[in-house]
Amino acid sequence: MLLLVSKTLVIIPSFNERENIVALIEQILAEREDIDVLVVDDASPDGTATLIEELQKKHPSRLNLIVRAGKGGRGSAVLRGFQFAMEHDYDQVFEMDADFSHKPSELHLFFAKIPHHDVIVGSRYLPESEIHHWGWRRTIFSKFANMYARFILGIPISDYTNGYRLYSRKALETLNHDVIKAKGYVVLSEIAYQLHKKGMKFGEVPTIFVNRRRGTSNLSFGEIKEAFMSVVRIRAPKFALHLEQVIRFALCGGTAMLIDMGTLYFQVEHLQIDQFLAVYPSKIIAITFVFLSNKFFTFQEHTGSWFHQIAKFLMVYGVGIGLNITIYTLLTSLGVYYLASNLIAIALVAFWNYALLHWFVFQRKLSQ
Repeated sequence: MLLLVSKTLVIIPSFNERENIVALIEQILAEREDIDVLVVDDASPDGTATLIEELQKKHPSRLNLIVRAGKGGRGSAVLRGFQFAMEHDYDQVFEMDADFSHKPSELHLFFAKIPHHDVIVGSRYLPESEIHHWGWRRTIFSKFANMYARFILGIPISDYTNGYRLYSRKALETLNHDVIKAKGYVVLSEIAYQLHKKGMKFGEVPTIFVNRRRGTSNLSFGEIKEAFMSVVRIRAPKFALHLEQVIRFALCGGTAMLIDMGTLYFQVEHLQIDQFLAVYPSKIIAITFVFLSNKFFTFQEHTGSWFHQIAKFLMVYGVGIGLNITIYTLLTSLGVYYLASNLIAIALVAFWNYALLHWFVFQRKLSQ
């Protein structure tokens, strides 16, 4: 497939880009004779790879294609391209999008800076840069996401989320692929953070970013939502793990509280059961929900046998229920409304429950 290796490789991740890809490749190859192109295609249903194969007949020594099974995402496509570049001894590697958001005519700006830098980023937020065809929501989100990433990661660049970048051979050799855990566009920040921590020098060039007008965007809402937590995972993985689990635990706990309060209210107000007796079945129903929801949602990545987890859970929640009922009984005996007493008791025991669930009931996997 590759007959002649040149100094520079341009990696283009693609998925359903038949409307853009041929014209983009032709423009890139026309910029300089020492540039090769690698398209990493995720088995596009629209036949993108077939078009590339036809174009390879015209550029047999300069155009390369890797077709992967399934939609692996942009980030992993770039990493696969890095491996290809290392295997074929390229001196420097670009990554850019397939939808003409990144202009091939700007490649010379990157080449001018690479002798003095290890990573060059095409930034949409330099004074000379421009952004076209973005709505106000997308603009606000992008600016906020970049300020957020800069605050958390501290890399000296203004654009963390633009995938128009040039890497030196030194940067590629420094990068440890095995520790990169993010997916999608968040890989951009994880790569940059790793290289920054290893002392790579970053530079930026202005770019005119044109939002795609052909085809459809491959950036999903799930990737956008995931991006915010992923930035925290990059900087502080242990803190991020606890933060995610606390959020999930709070959701489970909030639902369990509604079940507890609703069951208690129904017994007292409709079944006319004494409030001191009604608290027991409401707790039993609520803790059953707590165990199941936390096992399959909050601590889903943890392991352990059902028997041991249930036994440990009953130990923890046995004490927790004892504390809960003690607080509830004390408050109601002091004249506090029974539903308010129950709510206060639940809130006070919540920290105990989370701590013991995390460190005792649900055993961590050794790989984590």
